Amino acid sequence: MANSARYRHIGIHLPFQVTEDPTNTWTIDDKITSDGFILVEKVMDNEYVVQSVRTGDLFVNKLYTRAENRYDRPGEVRISTAPNADCQLPGPYRLGLKGVNTINFAELVCWQRFPTGAWSLYFRHYNGGNLAMFIGKFGDQDRAVPEHMIWHVLERLSEAIRCLYFGIDPGMPPRSARDQEDWIPISHRDLSPENVLIHYHDGRAGQIPISGRESYAFPEIITSNLARSAFQTDLPEMVRFGIDSEFLFRPWEDVVREILRQMCTANQDFYTPASEINGNIGPNDRPYSEDLITLLERWEYPAWDDFTISIMQNHIGQDGSEVPNYEYIPTARWVSDVLLSVARRKVRRYRGISKRPRTYFREIDVSWTRPERIMPYEDFEDLKTESDSDIGAKILAGLPPSFDIERAKFGPLLWWEEVRPAHETITVLYNRAYMQNLHNLPPPGPYRSPPPDGDSASSEDGVSDGYFDNDNDGDYAP
Repeated sequence: MANSARYRHIGIHLPFQVTEDPTNTWTIDDKITSDGFILVEKVMDNEYVVQSVRTGDLFVNKLYTRAENRYDRPGEVRISTAPNADCQLPGPYRLGLKGVNTINFAELVCWQRFPTGAWSLYFRHYNGGNLAMFIGKFGDQDRAVPEHMIWHVLERLSEAIRCLYFGIDPGMPPRSARDQEDWIPISHRDLSPENVLIHYHDGRAGQIPISGRESYAFPEIITSNLARSAFQTDLPEMVRFGIDSEFLFRPWEDVVREILRQMCTANQDFYTPASEINGNIGPNDRPYSEDLITLLERWEYPAWDDFTISIMQNHIGQDGSEVPNYEYIPTARWVSDVLLSVARRKVRRYRGISKRPRTYFREIDVSWTRPERIMPYEDFEDLKTESDSDIGAKILAGLPPSFDIERAKFGPLLWWEEVRPAHETITVLYNRAYMQNLHNLPPPGPYRSPPPDGDSASSEDGVSDGYFDNDNDGDYAP
């Protein structure tokens, strides 16, 4: 390879050193860590995309200090897909005969605990970015997020919420789903678009089939970043601040309220009332169905559009008493028992059964939103700065970095070299570049309506979504 490589640049190698105590390291596969990692890109000061030298796979490396762990280990280990978690979440599983894994939760593949109390975690990398980036791409094009994708996200997140709160594995149909006995409900507490990841199954290399790829229209929707998660039985002083509810466990805080509204208002103001959203959708997009608008209205508590009034505040009810705003919105139980069934049937309708138009999935493709660039980091300048000698002491003491450290793009990476092996400057070699047509714009609008056979009076899970749905409504063409 060294002699035949046509391309090269200077990069960064991150060695992986197993700690002396074997109980301080766990990995799903020793090959992932055996030769260390190539640095790809920085996500945040404590989060990096890396590539395993041995396997070639991409991972997300997250680093935590002792100060961030209210328990003896991070929330992303405590509640994770790892086998030694306090609550082990379902990992990827094969559904049906499509030959691809269904992924509901970000998969933790390795963790390492250092003598200082710091932790290093490795998660699988997912190629579609996050939902906030996805929504932003539609907004940049002044386009509305297509309805099939909104219902798809709602279905997958409803399954994740049902799993966290009631212990029911994703993919379990409602008629056979039962709350797991002795299950302690878990709240994510930070279920925002930034913490919902997207992944596209690319299939074999080559051109996309004329019909398109189903995964490009219905990608994997993955719940991630359970750093703030909490069991219902956790003591308040051990619970980290949540997206809505301070330091308390609440049954309504993970009910996709903000996520749904952001998806429905990608090309307009976030505070647009549900009843006015369709009036702001342009000719290149199809108006949202009455069912989706009705669903969005379920989260419009009194004065919801006044950003100075929080969901934790009260308002005066008709009888003159004070009523908390959160009593007007659904709970996790409603999401599990009602919304999941509705979303599941809607997605089945949009996927179609047998009479899909020849180019159907190509015409509802959303994979153009994936990040345009992912490349190994190219080291143009030495990461070292004059303040390096103070970096480790500062980060371990919980102090913010100095301005000097921030001058270097990857300066924060040096914080962690007090607790793990130092990086190495190496040459990254490439042999062949592959070419593909540019794919960074949405398909011409409007997006197609569901295929004519995408609905069924007798659903596969035995549950009708009659709470919202009507076979004669405007979102279904018989």
